[in-house]
Amino acid sequence: MAETTSAPSPAELVEALLGPSPSYKGEELEAVDARLAECVPSLAALVAAVAEDPDGAGDWEDGAGFGLIYALFLLARSRSTEGHEALMALLRHPQHVVDELLGDTVTENLATWLFATAPDGGEGIRRLAVDDEVGGWVRAAAIDALGMLVLDGAADRDEVLALARGLLASADVPDQAPFLATTVAVLCWMADRDSESAMLRALEEGRIEAWSYAPQDLLEMLTRAEADPRGYLERSLANYLPDDLHACFAGWACFGATAPRVDVSLRQGPAAREAARKRRNKRKAQKKARRRQRRKR
Repeated sequence: MAETTSAPSPAELVEALLGPSPSYKGEELEAVDARLAECVPSLAALVAAVAEDPDGAGDWEDGAGFGLIYALFLLARSRSTEGHEALMALLRHPQHVVDELLGDTVTENLATWLFATAPDGGEGIRRLAVDDEVGGWVRAAAIDALGMLVLDGAADRDEVLALARGLLASADVPDQAPFLATTVAVLCWMADRDSESAMLRALEEGRIEAWSYAPQDLLEMLTRAEADPRGYLERSLANYLPDDLHACFAGWACFGATAPRVDVSLRQGPAAREAARKRRNKRKAQKKARRRQRRKR
C-alpha cells in the first residue's frame, strides 16, 4: 500500500515562515493563507514569543526577521483579534527595539495592522496613543489606527476628535514630531474643520516639521475628506492590506529578484498614482527623521 502523508499542522505551516531566508516566502504564505483561520493561534503565539523575547526574532540581514512581519500581516488579513494584545505588548518596547523588529513597517503598515486586529473599538490603541513612554512613531501609528476605526464606524468620532485635539494642543516634545504630524492628518481625514486654525498654527510654530505638510496640503486633505469620507481608510487598506496576498510585499527591495511581481499601479488612476508618489516622498523624509532621532540617542 502506498504511504499516505498527513497534511502539515497549523503550527508547522507557521513555523515554515521562520528561519533565515533572503528570498520571499510566497509559497509558505499561500499555505498559511489557505488555512488562515486554523493558523491564527500559531501566528498569535509567534508574535507573543517575540514580544516576550525580542532577541529571538532573528536578523533582517539573513531574512529570519521576516517571520514576524509575515505573521503580523496574516493576522491583520484574518481580521482576528487574537494577536492584538501580543502586538500591543511588542509595541511597548523602546522605539529602537521596535524599529529593529519591524523596520519601515512602523511608518507604513503598522496603523493598518492595529486597525484590523482591534477588539474593543480601539480602547487599547487609545491607551497606546496617549502613553508618553511609547515611541513617537508607534504613537503615530496608534492615532492613525484610531482615525481609521472612526471612518469605519468602529470608534466614537467625538471621543477620538477630542483626544486628537487635546494631543495637538499639549504635545510639544521634539521627539514626538512624527506623532503630531500624524495627529494633524487624522484630524484632516475626519474632516475636522473646527481644528483648521489650530493645525495651521502648529505648522507656523514649528511643532510639526516642515517636511510633513505645507498649509495648502492640510486644506486639500480637509476638502478631500469632506468629498470622500471613507477615502483615506479605503486607500490605506488597498495599500497595506490588499486582497491580493502578495501585493503588500510587491517590489520590496530586500527580497531582490524573488519579490512578488504585482503591478498595483495598473489598478490606480492618475490621482491615486500621484498620491502614491507623495507618500513615497513623505516616507523618505520620515526615514531621514528616524535616522536623526537614532543619532541623538
